[in-house]
Amino acid sequence: MKHIERGQKSLDEGNFIQALEAFELEIKETGNSAKALLGKAISLRKLEKYPESQKTFDLAIGIFKDDPELLCEKAITHFQLNQLEEAISLFDKAKKLDPKNPFRYSSLAFAQAKAGFFFEAIDNYEKAIEMEPDNEITHNNLGLLKEQIGWGQQAQVHFKKSDELIGRTTPSSQSPPKSQKSESEEIVPKEEKTGFFDVLGLVLTSKEERKGFIEFVKSKFSPQRGK
Repeated sequence: MKHIERGQKSLDEGNFIQALEAFELEIKETGNSAKALLGKAISLRKLEKYPESQKTFDLAIGIFKDDPELLCEKAITHFQLNQLEEAISLFDKAKKLDPKNPFRYSSLAFAQAKAGFFFEAIDNYEKAIEMEPDNEITHNNLGLLKEQIGWGQQAQVHFKKSDELIGRTTPSSQSPPKSQKSESEEIVPKEEKTGFFDVLGLVLTSKEERKGFIEFVKSKFSPQRGK
């Protein structure tokens, strides 16, 4: 486990080559485990070695068939490659295997929204909020989606809630202490730091950023060419 801990620490610090080395050493010394294979696959993805990452995910899922975390992380890779049908299928399977986890619903919703399944996405975002009403990111993303389809008043409710949760002052809210964060500073989810929204890396909350959300997503998730 010491190699897994070192690998996770390297992932958190952005040292992806060192992380990969640690997870591979764990596998070499102790054999395949779900955590070691998951860490290796994520490290490969961070290094944009997508075919190797997918092969590692496939190996892990072949051994640990009903592990929702493996399925969810493999879905993230499909999402990054704009393989939305595959991503949605895996997110949905992970949700069914882990139905009490709000993150399974919100990650599925994010992929559904990108694919144009807006009302299905709204249903899953709202289910996630029922389970975790104080998640600022889910409120923000649901607000973005409702604003996109023209449900402006409902969108503002979620934007206001998101802003209140992070301490941001808006014209429609009361006056909480002014946040020290800049308008473009990232918001890190409380419990999913290595999950789907960590891949996003940034959640847009200012008015200008919200307007540019679609362009941002396209640029953020399009795999870089020529590598």
